[in-house]
Amino acid sequence: MSVKLPKITLIRGSTQCILHGTVHVGTTEMYSYFKKETDVAIHSGTIFFYEGIDNGDDLDPKPSYEEYQIADAVAFLLDQIVVIADRYESLEETSEMARFQDCGIVADATFQQLVRKLYEVGWHCTQHFRSVQQEMEDEKSRLEKEPSYLGATSPDDAWEKLPFMSKLFMTLYGTVLHCIEYRFNRIFVDWRNEVAVKIIEETISTSSASKVLIHYGVDHIKGIQKLLVRHGWSVTKTETIFF
Repeated sequence: MSVKLPKITLIRGSTQCILHGTVHVGTTEMYSYFKKETDVAIHSGTIFFYEGIDNGDDLDPKPSYEEYQIADAVAFLLDQIVVIADRYESLEETSEMARFQDCGIVADATFQQLVRKLYEVGWHCTQHFRSVQQEMEDEKSRLEKEPSYLGATSPDDAWEKLPFMSKLFMTLYGTVLHCIEYRFNRIFVDWRNEVAVKIIEETISTSSASKVLIHYGVDHIKGIQKLLVRHGWSVTKTETIFF
């Protein structure tokens, strides 16, 4: 399995920012790299930001029935990441990363904010989502009951099957996106980018730190980079890291 991730260095005044793309399920080498990078940042006074929607948020004030349905749908989609991570034995590494993230700052929307925003833009296609959810539930059961059905004979062999699983996940995920057109993507990616940069900028404005580290999903990197540039940051280096 090969993972290719962007790493962008930006400068504004005397402050340096490293914007690093991540994926939810990756190789042991990738997790080791990020743990080391994060550990160095934490112990050097670098401000560390990361992506993370808390899917345990209560909906308050009292939500409408439609908001409850949206919350159920989004929570299910987020939970599938854990299913796939567990299948490919990266759940332990993911949990280890969470330990380092406890020392960082979440630059993301809360689950409650995300559900409210999706409701505001009119995501009410829950009936269609149910069929997709059932497909994903069936796949989850199959993963749990028949872990070797893909023909994997060892953990290393299982990693080789990951591209197929990723495509499967994204195909089902894409079915939902096709139904809701641009609205979900506009909120789930673009709007969350805006929320992230707002949190990052507000935090930096009250800090004397000269270094910033941002870990965020690869689908967000271009958007976050553009927003940072609008806030006066200049890109000085663009790299691609292979794992």
